[in-house]
Amino acid sequence: PEKHTRNLDVYVIDIDQDMAGAFFLKASYNSQPGSLTLNWIFKQNYESPTDIVHDVERGQVWAAVYIRSQVTSLINQIID
Repeated sequence: PEKHTRNLDVYVIDIDQDMAGAFFLKASYNSQPGSLTLNWIFKQNYESPTDIVHDVERGQVWAAVYIRSQVTSLINQIID
């Protein structure tokens, strides 16, 4: 089954533009191509989270990672 994961498209949208988003983006950019990786599609600008949900529901992509605005600040507040 692992050989099919490269056929699964996954949007990555980083609205945070800070440490949390950068960490995830780096990890997904650095994932080795092959049987265990997903097909990451990096999106710069997206209208709204609702549009992303519709793309998943319509089967345009298998999943989406949406890193919302201020998520790095929220994580830092929880850690402090």
